[in-house]
Amino acid sequence: MRRTVIAVSVAAVAALTLSACSSSGSKDSGSSGGSGGGDIKIMQIAADAVVGSGNNQEPIEAWVASVNAKGGIGGHKIDYQYCNAGAAATNGDPNTTAQCAQKAVKAKVVALVGTFTSFSQNLYPYIQKAGIPNINQQFSAADQTNALSYTQAGNAPVAYAGVSAMLAKNGCKKIGILAVGTEATVGALVVTPFQLGAKQAGIEALKPQYIDPTATDYAPAMAVVRAGGADCLAFEGTAANTAPIMKAIDESGGPMKVGVNDISVPKEVMAALSAKDQAQLLVETLNYPEAWQTAGIKQYLSDMKTYKPNAVRVDYTQLLWGYGKIFEQAAKKVVAANKEITAANIKSALDTICETDNDIAPPANYCKPGQIKKIPRVSETSNAFMTIKNGEYVPQGTGPADGLVDVGPALADYDPNG
Repeated sequence: MRRTVIAVSVAAVAALTLSACSSSGSKDSGSSGGSGGGDIKIMQIAADAVVGSGNNQEPIEAWVASVNAKGGIGGHKIDYQYCNAGAAATNGDPNTTAQCAQKAVKAKVVALVGTFTSFSQNLYPYIQKAGIPNINQQFSAADQTNALSYTQAGNAPVAYAGVSAMLAKNGCKKIGILAVGTEATVGALVVTPFQLGAKQAGIEALKPQYIDPTATDYAPAMAVVRAGGADCLAFEGTAANTAPIMKAIDESGGPMKVGVNDISVPKEVMAALSAKDQAQLLVETLNYPEAWQTAGIKQYLSDMKTYKPNAVRVDYTQLLWGYGKIFEQAAKKVVAANKEITAANIKSALDTICETDNDIAPPANYCKPGQIKKIPRVSETSNAFMTIKNGEYVPQGTGPADGLVDVGPALADYDPNG
């Protein structure tokens, strides 16, 4: 789940027009942004898809359709607008992301819901003045620190620390670390969480091996890992390099448990591996595995089956649907208080949610800063672990009560800047 934060000057994009920002859904009606007697206006700003993992709009659209079919929230239907933040290959574009933020302000939406772009730092200069809360999948440092940012999953540092915790839970004593990139590009983001997770779990982590992103031969790196006496491997994998690294493992000395996260390596890639390679894989996830069948997962699956039956379901799909439910939880609090649904009132309601209730991932607490001091908007730091068999995920643990491991203490002093 490597997320590279790219700094882009806001001044460079501030003068751009809104014409490049495509959107779907309702037209701007010129409302004040509150519900009043009309619909509740929200916007999703997201790249048009996740590579290999389906459309980012579909889970939000399924949630909106489900809510509106039940009469809306407090009698108000949801007016969903989508702004395409850019191509899937780059998970968005800095300029179009900024343009989308301008459009959201102009449209007077009461919240951004399901934001999914690697250039999310370019949103905040525009939504800050308007006070529009952003319920998002964190990608940038701004998402992890800005008071308008609300998320549920802990993203990169939590996932990578969780991989090491998962390996320890499965009997590993000394882990090798492979990361795609250089120490400058992925050291703090990927390797440090691997190391901190290992330290908390009481296992040894060898010196990390950095792999050129263009490499296709992983034998040299695996030779170093084997020579160091590693019994397991923490791997920052991708869809493209998982099969080659498994091949290198097989050729370097026999089976070895390999820990990855399910964001970086899609299920379809893992399922295409041989049964032998599947048996070596341990998979970390930030949301509840579907097999746990919580009430939230059942509702999510029902909504997707009813409104988006052909959608690809991955953990991000589940989380995006869950972000809609978080907005719904906040909006219901506003309605219960007999207040108008405005951006300011939604933010105030979010700030009083001490436990998100969508039941699809470990609940987030917005009433206080998270455990990681330097990224306080990361409010949830738990992981679930899975094996893969016959192309299907098999969770370790029967549900949230016995299947979650919290890596927050390991990351308490984590610094994303190195």
